[in-house]
Amino acid sequence: AALAVCVLLPIHVTGGDGKTGLDRLSLANVSAGSPRLWAHVAVAWAISLLAFVGLYRFYRHAAELSVGVRARFRPVETRSVLVRGLSGGGCVDASDLSVYFGRIV
Repeated sequence: AALAVCVLLPIHVTGGDGKTGLDRLSLANVSAGSPRLWAHVAVAWAISLLAFVGLYRFYRHAAELSVGVRARFRPVETRSVLVRGLSGGGCVDASDLSVYFGRIV
């Protein structure tokens, strides 16, 4: 907002379309087809860029917080493996299962 006031307000006041009162402070005081209208495009781009950078930083920080929380409070589902379809016979203790999965992976 400060950028818009500092840049656009002087352009509006000196716009040259002869408006008075509050109209002198608005875009209505800038003549149609004036090159001064490009200042509005530049300010809109600058404000949009600042907003995008701010949102990017906010979401990056939020993602970092989310990852930190998930790392501390991991549910059991993230540490479990469901094993189905083991071939029968022989895989009854931990060493047999380790050898079996070592061959698969």
